[in-house]
Amino acid sequence: MLKMDRPAPTTFTLVKQQLLPPHWVEAGLEWLLERLPRRRIPIIARPAKDIKSMPGGADSWLSEGSAPTFECHVEGGWPAGWYYLEAALIRHNGSREAELRRPADDGTTTLITPVSSNLRGSIREVFYLARDVETLHWVPTRSRGIFSQSPLLAHRISALESFLRRAHRVALDSWRFRQTTHAAGRALRWRAAIRDLRAAYLAGTQLRLRRLSGLDYHAVRVKQALRERKRFAKARNVLSAIAKTRFLVIVIVDTTAPDAAHALMNSLIAQHHTAWTVLGVPTSGSVSLESWQNALPKDPRITVESMRGGTGRPSVPTLSPASSARVTSIGQHVAGSRLPHDMHPPV
Repeated sequence: MLKMDRPAPTTFTLVKQQLLPPHWVEAGLEWLLERLPRRRIPIIARPAKDIKSMPGGADSWLSEGSAPTFECHVEGGWPAGWYYLEAALIRHNGSREAELRRPADDGTTTLITPVSSNLRGSIREVFYLARDVETLHWVPTRSRGIFSQSPLLAHRISALESFLRRAHRVALDSWRFRQTTHAAGRALRWRAAIRDLRAAYLAGTQLRLRRLSGLDYHAVRVKQALRERKRFAKARNVLSAIAKTRFLVIVIVDTTAPDAAHALMNSLIAQHHTAWTVLGVPTSGSVSLESWQNALPKDPRITVESMRGGTGRPSVPTLSPASSARVTSIGQHVAGSRLPHDMHPPV
């Protein structure tokens, strides 16, 4: 039985296999956009500066500088217009910056667009050439180290496809980076994006690169910060409501034990609560209630009442402002000791 050899995979197939599959909604949009008029452009990428190939793999490279460069050639040069670039790029050196640049006759280069990727290294970037150029420079990283990249896949696309792709990504970035405080976030606001879609697309690319590099705190941890802020605000509101609520605590004390009464007053003064009533109940008639009240420490938060002859009740104005009351009996209170465990705790 004869075994037929499978045809070698094309560049298109190789790149598509290495890209992270999009969400099913984006996959449907991608299917529709690929049906628009477009032309696939084969790219010949040659190492030009600070790049060496790694043994054991055609897609592994070693960066020996801060700007390793590939020269990207196409047959007949790069005509002016809109382009869509696809590639898979994995960098093992910590740098997440990538760029497309246009070389000049004097040896300098001009930035065409920064190139961002997702966390898995999939690149899907739209860029525009204002005029025809012979070659482009592809800078996959900005640091020394090893990186891997698939062949570069470029498409010459229409203005309609360019607009739809950029508008879709700007809408996603506007929601994703809605809480960022970086200056680039201003261009992603809806009014600014409608006025200048190209600036909004560039701002989204810059914020994506900052997120990949871990520089934008608000883009990475904004949800956690918002949760913490809401939790503290809720706790602050609860404490404020408690502070505005006035509870009346009535403490009954024996007037024949002056040391216990003084210790009680000192303990109440140290509390945070704002409404106390000390009710003195004499166990014998030999104690002068007026002198007993005058001898106690004074505090505007504490009202001192007394019962004559062991019977009676506090005056009505003392109880009227209270929304609730708790009564605790203080017996032989020893100076310097704490209040009983069933006292109202500090607020």
